[in-house]
Amino acid sequence: LIDRAGDDTSLLPSEDELQIWEQRWVGSHKDMSQWSLIDEFATSHGEARLSLEAAWKTKNWEKVKSLFATPSVVALLEEGDQCAKMTEMYLAIQEGNLDEVDSIHAQIAQLCLYRWQLLPSISSGSQAHQSLLQQCTRLVELRESSQLL
Repeated sequence: LIDRAGDDTSLLPSEDELQIWEQRWVGSHKDMSQWSLIDEFATSHGEARLSLEAAWKTKNWEKVKSLFATPSVVALLEEGDQCAKMTEMYLAIQEGNLDEVDSIHAQIAQLCLYRWQLLPSISSGSQAHQSLLQQCTRLVELRESSQLL
Protein backbone atom coordinates (compact mmCIF):
# COMPACT_ATOMS: atom_id res chain seq x y z
CA LEU A 1 0.00 0.00 0.00
CA ILE A 2 2.77 2.40 0.91
CA ASP A 3 4.69 1.49 -2.26
CA ARG A 4 1.60 2.09 -4.37
CA ALA A 5 1.06 5.52 -2.88
CA GLY A 6 4.32 6.76 -4.37
CA ASP A 7 4.49 10.55 -4.18
CA ASP A 8 0.83 10.98 -3.28
CA THR A 9 1.01 11.44 0.49
CA SER A 10 -2.76 11.67 0.80
CA LEU A 11 -2.91 7.91 0.19
CA LEU A 12 -0.46 7.11 2.97
CA PRO A 13 -1.94 5.89 6.24
CA SER A 14 -1.38 7.93 9.39
CA GLU A 15 1.01 6.83 12.11
CA ASP A 16 -1.94 5.72 14.24
CA GLU A 17 -3.29 3.56 11.41
CA LEU A 18 0.12 1.98 10.87
CA GLN A 19 0.39 1.21 14.55
CA ILE A 20 -3.03 -0.48 14.54
CA TRP A 21 -2.09 -2.48 11.44
CA GLU A 22 1.14 -3.61 13.10
CA GLN A 23 -0.68 -4.62 16.29
CA ARG A 24 -3.23 -6.63 14.33
CA TRP A 25 -0.54 -8.20 12.16
CA VAL A 26 1.41 -9.28 15.24
CA GLY A 27 -1.77 -10.54 16.92
CA SER A 28 -2.83 -12.60 13.92
CA HIS A 29 0.65 -14.11 13.55
CA LYS A 30 0.66 -14.96 17.26
CA ASP A 31 -2.68 -16.73 16.77
CA MET A 32 -1.16 -18.69 13.89
CA SER A 33 2.00 -19.44 15.93
CA GLN A 34 4.30 -17.93 13.33
CA TRP A 35 6.91 -16.96 15.87
CA SER A 36 9.82 -16.79 13.45
CA LEU A 37 8.06 -14.00 11.52
CA ILE A 38 7.23 -12.22 14.75
CA ASP A 39 10.86 -12.52 15.83
CA GLU A 40 12.04 -10.94 12.56
CA PHE A 41 9.52 -8.12 12.95
CA ALA A 42 10.45 -7.52 16.60
CA THR A 43 14.17 -7.52 15.82
CA SER A 44 13.77 -5.10 12.91
CA HIS A 45 11.58 -2.75 14.95
CA GLY A 46 13.62 -2.99 18.15
CA GLU A 47 10.74 -4.35 20.24
CA ALA A 48 12.54 -6.15 23.05
CA ARG A 49 9.44 -7.53 24.81
CA LEU A 50 8.07 -9.06 21.62
CA SER A 51 11.49 -10.41 20.66
CA LEU A 52 11.83 -11.99 24.10
CA GLU A 53 8.42 -13.64 23.78
CA ALA A 54 9.22 -14.96 20.30
CA ALA A 55 12.60 -16.30 21.43
CA TRP A 56 11.17 -18.38 24.25
CA LYS A 57 8.27 -19.59 22.10
CA THR A 58 10.78 -20.89 19.54
CA LYS A 59 12.94 -22.28 22.38
CA ASN A 60 15.90 -20.17 21.31
CA TRP A 61 17.42 -20.08 24.79
CA GLU A 62 20.68 -18.51 23.65
CA LYS A 63 18.77 -15.54 22.27
CA VAL A 64 16.73 -15.32 25.47
CA LYS A 65 19.96 -15.18 27.49
CA SER A 66 21.42 -12.51 25.23
CA LEU A 67 18.23 -10.45 25.40
CA PHE A 68 18.34 -10.50 29.21
CA ALA A 69 21.67 -8.68 28.95
CA THR A 70 20.21 -5.81 26.88
CA PRO A 71 19.25 -2.58 28.67
CA SER A 72 15.67 -2.62 27.37
CA VAL A 73 14.94 -6.08 28.80
CA VAL A 74 16.73 -5.22 32.06
CA ALA A 75 14.42 -2.21 32.31
CA LEU A 76 11.39 -4.46 31.70
CA LEU A 77 12.52 -6.75 34.51
CA GLU A 78 13.12 -3.85 36.88
CA GLU A 79 9.70 -2.33 36.24
CA GLY A 80 8.10 -5.72 36.90
CA ASP A 81 6.88 -6.68 33.45
CA GLN A 82 5.09 -10.01 33.95
CA CYS A 83 5.91 -11.36 30.50
CA ALA A 84 9.62 -10.73 31.02
CA LYS A 85 9.50 -12.23 34.53
CA MET A 86 7.68 -15.33 33.25
CA THR A 87 10.33 -15.74 30.56
CA GLU A 88 12.99 -15.40 33.24
CA MET A 89 11.26 -18.22 35.11
CA TYR A 90 11.13 -20.39 31.96
CA LEU A 91 14.86 -19.81 31.48
CA ALA A 92 15.62 -20.69 35.10
CA ILE A 93 13.69 -23.96 34.70
CA GLN A 94 15.45 -24.67 31.39
CA GLU A 95 18.86 -24.16 32.99
CA GLY A 96 17.95 -26.15 36.11
CA ASN A 97 18.25 -23.21 38.53
CA LEU A 98 15.40 -24.46 40.70
CA ASP A 99 16.32 -22.28 43.69
CA GLU A 100 16.00 -19.21 41.48
CA VAL A 101 12.57 -20.42 40.30
CA ASP A 102 11.12 -20.03 43.81
CA SER A 103 12.40 -16.47 44.07
CA ILE A 104 11.05 -15.49 40.65
CA HIS A 105 7.74 -17.20 41.44
CA ALA A 106 7.34 -15.12 44.59
CA GLN A 107 8.04 -11.92 42.65
CA ILE A 108 5.52 -12.76 39.92
CA ALA A 109 2.89 -13.76 42.48
CA GLN A 110 3.31 -10.37 44.17
CA LEU A 111 2.95 -8.62 40.80
CA CYS A 112 -0.21 -10.58 40.04
CA LEU A 113 -1.74 -9.70 43.40
CA TYR A 114 -0.86 -6.05 42.94
CA ARG A 115 -2.38 -5.96 39.46
CA TRP A 116 -5.51 -7.74 40.75
CA GLN A 117 -6.00 -5.05 43.39
CA LEU A 118 -5.84 -2.35 40.73
CA LEU A 119 -8.64 -3.92 38.68
CA PRO A 120 -12.28 -2.87 39.09
CA SER A 121 -14.69 -5.22 40.82
CA ILE A 122 -14.98 -8.66 39.27
CA SER A 123 -18.69 -8.19 38.58
CA SER A 124 -17.72 -6.16 35.52
CA GLY A 125 -16.28 -9.36 33.98
CA SER A 126 -13.55 -7.62 32.07
CA GLN A 127 -10.97 -9.19 29.79
CA ALA A 128 -8.30 -7.94 32.18
CA HIS A 129 -9.58 -10.30 34.89
CA GLN A 130 -9.50 -13.25 32.51
CA SER A 131 -6.01 -12.42 31.28
CA LEU A 132 -4.66 -12.10 34.81
CA LEU A 133 -6.30 -15.35 35.92
CA GLN A 134 -4.74 -17.12 32.91
CA GLN A 135 -1.32 -15.75 33.87
CA CYS A 136 -1.80 -16.94 37.46
CA THR A 137 -2.75 -20.40 36.21
CA ARG A 138 0.35 -20.53 34.04
CA LEU A 139 2.42 -19.38 37.03
CA VAL A 140 1.09 -22.24 39.17
CA GLU A 141 1.77 -24.72 36.36
CA LEU A 142 5.34 -23.48 36.00
CA ARG A 143 5.95 -23.73 39.73
CA GLU A 144 4.59 -27.27 39.81
CA SER A 145 6.68 -28.31 36.81
CA SER A 146 9.83 -26.98 38.47
CA GLN A 147 8.99 -28.96 41.62
CA LEU A 148 8.65 -32.13 39.55
CA LEU A 149 12.15 -31.61 38.18
